[in-house]
Amino acid sequence: MSGPARLGSWWTAADGAELDVLLYELVRGVSEHRERCARCAEGFPPCPHVRRAIEAVLEWRAARALLSRAEWLRAERHRLEAVA
Repeated sequence: MSGPARLGSWWTAADGAELDVLLYELVRGVSEHRERCARCAEGFPPCPHVRRAIEAVLEWRAARALLSRAEWLRAERHRLEAVA
């Protein structure tokens, strides 16, 4: 559910790039973790450690979207004030 179509015009390419890094690290970390965790090696659902890592990425995405929206709205307000 990432990308400008779902998040709005305030979601920037930099936001997307940061999310890409987090997702890359999440997948890499889960892959390594699976080799050491019997529960995760069995498949789904993941163990509490992996679940928390996934939740952390989702929480970051939600917070980043809110922050980017606030930044975008401030910039839009300044742009409109400059035009007026």
